Amino acid sequence: MQRKNSMIGQQILNYKIESLLGEGGMGSVYLAVHMQLSRKVAIKALNPSLVKNPGIRVRFKNEASTLSSLHHPNIVILFDYLEEENGLYLIMEYVEGKTLDDYIQTVSGPIPESKAIPLFMQILDAFAYAHEQGVIHRDVKPANIMITGRERMKILDYGIAKLLSQRTHTLTQAGTKMGTVLYMSPEQVKGEPVDKRSDIYSLGVTLFQMLTGRSPYDDPNATEFAVYNKIVNEPLPRASQYYPNVSARMQAVIDKATAKKPEERFQDCQEFKEAFMGTMSLPVGSTITFQNKTSKPSQENPSVTKVTSTQKKSANKGWVLALMLAVLLVAGWLFLRKKEDTPVQTNTPVNTETTLSQGSSEKKKEKKTDPPPVETPDEVQEEEPTQDTRLTSTDAARYINLVCEIAEEDTNEITEESSEVRDRKLTVRATLTNTSEMDFDNVSIRITYFNANDNEIGNYIYEHGRLESGQEERFLIDRKILASRVECAIASAQSVESVQEEIQ
Repeated sequence: MQRKNSMIGQQILNYKIESLLGEGGMGSVYLAVHMQLSRKVAIKALNPSLVKNPGIRVRFKNEASTLSSLHHPNIVILFDYLEEENGLYLIMEYVEGKTLDDYIQTVSGPIPESKAIPLFMQILDAFAYAHEQGVIHRDVKPANIMITGRERMKILDYGIAKLLSQRTHTLTQAGTKMGTVLYMSPEQVKGEPVDKRSDIYSLGVTLFQMLTGRSPYDDPNATEFAVYNKIVNEPLPRASQYYPNVSARMQAVIDKATAKKPEERFQDCQEFKEAFMGTMSLPVGSTITFQNKTSKPSQENPSVTKVTSTQKKSANKGWVLALMLAVLLVAGWLFLRKKEDTPVQTNTPVNTETTLSQGSSEKKKEKKTDPPPVETPDEVQEEEPTQDTRLTSTDAARYINLVCEIAEEDTNEITEESSEVRDRKLTVRATLTNTSEMDFDNVSIRITYFNANDNEIGNYIYEHGRLESGQEERFLIDRKILASRVECAIASAQSVESVQEEIQ
């Protein structure tokens, strides 16, 4: 106990340590305050018994290097790094809230899907960004995810992260297992090389715990070997076995994320996100199908129906016949239209002495003009369907990332007894990021406000306007309303080309 509190009151750089937040195998985390700016930070101090260990020092320094390269609203920020002979310290953003496992155990229990989906989307956004930067976490678990009072998710502890592009001097060699056992991927358990799909497996197990209130292999009587064997050889138990309100669609998503073979999982976090945004078909008892992608059915899951090659060929023949019929119908319609426009030829001689008006003469010239050639059915080509660039709220979310949180607000007292909207300004901080190659216009955000009892009390549409490809915009939205939390979503968006066509 003396060792735990030995640093309280000490100064690290310009920060004074005030209290112990927690500790783990690598070290302790303290709450500290900047002595001039009064800013709270979290200081992670390497365990003194490990400071002299060269390998541990390298790993701790690697965490600092990794965090310094990541800048995302859902990943904890590294402010500074201090290396001394008798200590190593990370000065990080202080996140006021609970770890996700503590939140599930003490606050929420199983999280309803309507609430779990937007929370998990934030987690996926963070990991998608980290993977794009070439960083995999390798220790994904609810204990390394924080949830704030405003329901912002923050990813912690990149202590054993690995650069995807790293080829030499790796910190984890084949046969070395890292991470918490219950959330390990099969390849981690077997000591095989891992990639971002290992993180996706652990995210699937984390989603299971969010929806059911418990981890799938959390048996206090099970030995470590028994847990390893289940991870490698047995599918996760059905989520509804622990919480009956888990839907079949969420079960299918969990099954896909936690497939034993990496090639049968979501291949990246974008695919994982599509499962939540409705761009994946999830019929009960059938193969999970992406747009233009079809996953192979898992042999471990008997509830998945296998699609045979004969069925695929029959379906393809049906599409070909339907396409040929459509082409013939179009060709016939064009033929009849053009036949009606063709002048009727007669043998009656034309009286050249007849006086014609200028208008009649012009009409006669038009009739003598050779009709355009009629295309035969073989010459008619099917027109490619134009893509409707108007996006619904769900579709737009594929291309526009939106992060919202309540910023600083007026501090008038709020009472649960009063539902009156007081003269109190509530400010929402929003961040829009266009991740596509398209420019968008008419971008708008729907903000839903909730009171202290978590009842919806109103909606507000904020019309943002144009958002160009790759652009990130941060702004504040002020409203006078008595609310305790907000939820935000993309309400509408159109590509710039679509808007211009409508104007013309």
